[in-house]
Amino acid sequence: MEKEDGELAFIADQIEKTGYPLEIHASEVLEKKGWNVLHSTFYRDSETGIMREIDIRADKIVDRSAVGDTIDPYRLILRLDIQCKKKDNVAWVFFLTRRRTDEMATLPRFLDYFMVAKASSLSRQNPLYPVAVPFTPTISPGIADSLRHVADLRVIDPTTFQSLAATEQAKVYAEIKLESAKKTYAKIKLENAKDSEPKGEYPDIYDAAMTVLKASDFDFNMLYANMELVVNNRLSGIPLPRGSEIGDIFLQMPIILFEGKLIAWQDGHLRRTDQVLLKAQVPSKGVFIPSPPIVVVQRDHFSGFLESVDKDLLALADRIHKNRNLLDEQFRLLTQQFVRSKEALG
Repeated sequence: MEKEDGELAFIADQIEKTGYPLEIHASEVLEKKGWNVLHSTFYRDSETGIMREIDIRADKIVDRSAVGDTIDPYRLILRLDIQCKKKDNVAWVFFLTRRRTDEMATLPRFLDYFMVAKASSLSRQNPLYPVAVPFTPTISPGIADSLRHVADLRVIDPTTFQSLAATEQAKVYAEIKLESAKKTYAKIKLENAKDSEPKGEYPDIYDAAMTVLKASDFDFNMLYANMELVVNNRLSGIPLPRGSEIGDIFLQMPIILFEGKLIAWQDGHLRRTDQVLLKAQVPSKGVFIPSPPIVVVQRDHFSGFLESVDKDLLALADRIHKNRNLLDEQFRLLTQQFVRSKEALG
């Protein structure tokens, strides 16, 4: 019995040092706030081609405004790709840079059918387009060129997500070991940064950032391919698969949930913070491709952060409701092309 108790105590101690309890905590918070949560799902690493695991994927669909007005046929679908990290003996330090308030790059990545239909049709009408599949109908060049997505229409702009508006931005970071001093607080060894940085090929911040960005890129590419297939099928007279809507607007937000010391450095001064926006890029065959910003959130701030995101989604639904005439014109142009293409096919 004593041996079993000792083993369980050892296992419990080892689990506490991992991010698993943090992952379960995050899942419970998300589900209480109405998110659909999936654990330990996979993505294909864009550098190695190997399937890897991400801690949490969470989705929420919003189809009404804050006051309950329907925005049909439009829906907002937000995907959170979340990696959980717990560090008791390491501080994550982010070196802040000034950010422009008009930066679209600080928004979640978004995708709608107007964007996909336009890009797909115009690219396939290019004589240099590599034809790898049998011919499929395309939207007429004039209509394709006139289609506008939600950012073109200013339905989404840099003011849309207030949950990110006041967030500090960082492009540079460091992991600093914390060593217990004789006093009751931890002493940060800054006098020799090389000695204080954790050993290993890459810091945990980098690993977590690459995980959420690669998972986000994988989701984006799969989503784009599926949406392109839907557009091609509709042009060929094939109805939408169940659960697909031409008015769907997809958004992505990669998140690192951190349990530990989150520190901001700015103009030579250090302070504690609970949320940082990290701009990073995924290297792919030696070329860096644009990536969405990563939200690094401290554990105790996660619930409040999700509440802010919910408010932003409802506010965006309000904007769609108030400006739906702009989106309705795009919707009309696209659906008319489906009807005309079907009639032409007989």
